[in-house]
Amino acid sequence: MIRRRRKAGTPEQEAARKDKYYFSGDTHNAIVEYQKEKDIAKRNAIYVKRIAPAFDKLTENLINIHRFVSLHDTYEVLKADCVCFLFEALGKFNPERGTNAFSYYNCVAKNFLIIRTKNKVNNNRKFIQLDDQENLTLAEHRLIEEHCIVPSQDTVLEYNTTANNILDILSNIRFEAKTDNELSTVNGIIEIFSQIDDIDILNKSSCTLYLRELTGLSTKQLNTAIASIKKMYKERKEENDEDYV
Repeated sequence: MIRRRRKAGTPEQEAARKDKYYFSGDTHNAIVEYQKEKDIAKRNAIYVKRIAPAFDKLTENLINIHRFVSLHDTYEVLKADCVCFLFEALGKFNPERGTNAFSYYNCVAKNFLIIRTKNKVNNNRKFIQLDDQENLTLAEHRLIEEHCIVPSQDTVLEYNTTANNILDILSNIRFEAKTDNELSTVNGIIEIFSQIDDIDILNKSSCTLYLRELTGLSTKQLNTAIASIKKMYKERKEENDEDYV
């Protein structure tokens, strides 16, 4: 009699066939018992003896099959973090829904590893490791060089002079404001401009939103006041430019 060889499946299918050896029905029952047990010592014993080994092997298989560790610092750290996350999710499994524990925690672990890897990829794109000079691209080397350049004294002086001139003009406009809305708006602009180096303003919309919070005005009221202030600012600036000619 010739025994027919079983056809090999995908890595996920092969791992699933082995699950019954390390994540068995006893593991499922142990998780249910863990949830019902009130005694802390007994719960810890159930976890250590009957649940932790299954979580450990489940995480190990997922990491090896999908090669999650390639983007992380160490295999041990990633595995420990995932097992810890599964432990924190022990109370979330609901056996009454008809799902077995392996299917639930396999999904939980896989999602954790996927999210952790995506975050790692995003961080790698946003940040440059200065201590890894050999793997830096030309663009990253250029970015570091530009970032390390100290502005000249002339540039710093020009920046400070321009900033002071703008604040002087805004301070004069404060006394020319015709309405309370215009006064509140110019005071808000002065406050933002005075703290420009300490405020994380990314674009015009975020700046407008911050100005609304400072003044308490609606968008329509704020736009009307800003239009008037821009007109006064343009007139005062032209007068100052003429004085320097």
